[in-house]
Amino acid sequence: MEVVISTSKLNSYGSRVLTEGIDIEQYMKNPIVLWMHNRPYGGSKDEPLPIGKMTNLRKEDDKLIGNIEFDQKDDFARKIESKYDDGILSMVSAGLDVLELSDDKSTLVEGQTRMTITKSRLREVSCVDIGANDDCLKLYYNNADVQMQDELDRVIPMLNMKENKNKEKSINKMKEVMLTLGLKQEAEEKEAVQAIKELQAKAEKADELEKEFAKMKEERVKEMVEKAVKEGKIQADKREVFVSIGKTNGEEVLKETLEAMVSVPDVKKSLKKESTNESIEISAKMWDKLDKEGGLMELKRQDKETFDKLFEKKFGK
Repeated sequence: MEVVISTSKLNSYGSRVLTEGIDIEQYMKNPIVLWMHNRPYGGSKDEPLPIGKMTNLRKEDDKLIGNIEFDQKDDFARKIESKYDDGILSMVSAGLDVLELSDDKSTLVEGQTRMTITKSRLREVSCVDIGANDDCLKLYYNNADVQMQDELDRVIPMLNMKENKNKEKSINKMKEVMLTLGLKQEAEEKEAVQAIKELQAKAEKADELEKEFAKMKEERVKEMVEKAVKEGKIQADKREVFVSIGKTNGEEVLKETLEAMVSVPDVKKSLKKESTNESIEISAKMWDKLDKEGGLMELKRQDKETFDKLFEKKFGK
């Protein structure tokens, strides 16, 4: 009769046994099959003896599989075999010595509450009537069977769910960092360090370029403002105001602002050109000329003294 003895699925203990970690070498030297994990101790004549042996024990597709040969000279063993044949019984259970445990994330599955048994030794296989689940187990530790809850807690500790959750968050965060750096999720720490150094170098270069760009921008803004001063669009003492406009709002805004402004002529200079000498002709006629051209207020701003003299010539006071 072929049976599945164990798999790596989650079991009734909230743990699981890795099939690949089950050592069957010692068991194969004495491959007995028991009933309900009971061994005869000579306490009474009704104690069941081993009811058969295991043959063709092997691991296939993450399962520990074997064939039970029932003892045909034992009436009790034949009764058990008959119940399997009739479909009344259908389960077997592995008796395992726990050798090594792990709470590493790679060994855990959804719903697991206890550590994973990564290494164990097959001690015996038993026919059972009711299994706790599809992968019923009997655990042994230090040559003693595990029977009570406190013993189970000692043999297979509960997982620290909070710690595992934090560890999982940390792993997920690290994966996110790796992807952000343009690396694979499973990249090593040294690769991340190298990527960060390269980003720092690029950032430093970018800072240098930004400073150089800002310097060039400021020079262009000053040139634009200086040109506007020469063209008479703005007063010389207002240079910094317009330089600030260019820095804050950009060259295009400054350019549009200056283009919209009308050049104001240098009235004093124009008057000197019309005079026969360096002095401005002080007369009522000159006042009328400036008044007609709209240059009186600019003259007042540029040369208050000449403005006052023209005013006196015009109005006599």
